[in-house]
Amino acid sequence: MSFLSYIFRLGLSTITLIMVFQPAQAQESSELRPWDEGPLSWKEFRGKPEAHDHLHGAVTYAGIALEIENIDFWGNITFRAFAVFDRSQSWTREKKDLKLLAHEQLHFDIAEIYARRLEKRLNDLKLKRKDADTARRLKDKYNLQQLEIQALYDKETVHGISESVQARWHDLVTEGLQKLDPSYQLTAN
Repeated sequence: MSFLSYIFRLGLSTITLIMVFQPAQAQESSELRPWDEGPLSWKEFRGKPEAHDHLHGAVTYAGIALEIENIDFWGNITFRAFAVFDRSQSWTREKKDLKLLAHEQLHFDIAEIYARRLEKRLNDLKLKRKDADTARRLKDKYNLQQLEIQALYDKETVHGISESVQARWHDLVTEGLQKLDPSYQLTAN
């Protein structure tokens, strides 16, 4: 496997439940769907609902994937970061509820915003091969930041139940996806 195709998979993050699973649990790449494939659909939620979880109608497992896009002659690395959705871990009980699907989509969109921030930060640093640990630490940092925002999003929207707050978050996230401004804050308050 060449450096150009090497993917840093340091674990994905459970968006709705705010848990982290280890790389050993990562599924084959066909189960990981990048954000740029378009909006989510219920058919992609292939995981089984957790029997003990009676609070959630759906759970989105998403996180940040990091690839080396290029290494130039001098060893400078160009990174590509993007949100991925784990079809095999994400689940739903509510296959017809479009409001819930929109809520889950925003979880995925938030992960994409943080992936873009990570990509910009890493490429601004002009890292070399020897800096792989720096890239991993930054990926972990950005994943933790997006998890904090995911928790705030669920708390403020009451997991999508508060329609007015959900609408404000939709506007914030949409604007965040349109801008590549690392200082843009995702808070509905």
